[in-house]
Amino acid sequence: MLESGTWIKSQRETLRIKPSDVERITRNIAEKKDNSDFYVSHSTLADIESESVPSIHKLFSLAFCLKLSLNELLMAFGVDSEEISPTQAESHGELSWLPALHQGW
Repeated sequence: MLESGTWIKSQRETLRIKPSDVERITRNIAEKKDNSDFYVSHSTLADIESESVPSIHKLFSLAFCLKLSLNELLMAFGVDSEEISPTQAESHGELSWLPALHQGW
């Protein structure tokens, strides 16, 4: 299995998306959301593709750029959002602590 950054770079190159495209697209997202956390600069993209773990905001923007669901992108980092569904927690005894955790929020 490819490392997350290598996989992201491969996805980007397959779609022929240049780092400057990522910058432009994510700048637009950040402006529309009025939140600079969604912006992925060229240097940030290089860091991510070198195995740095980005913020959830940047993951959101990258998913949009790469035409992936956020869950698909999270999977590249070993995070499966399905693991936290209450139905799955009930069906897997080892995750039975999750509903109690949610009640504490």
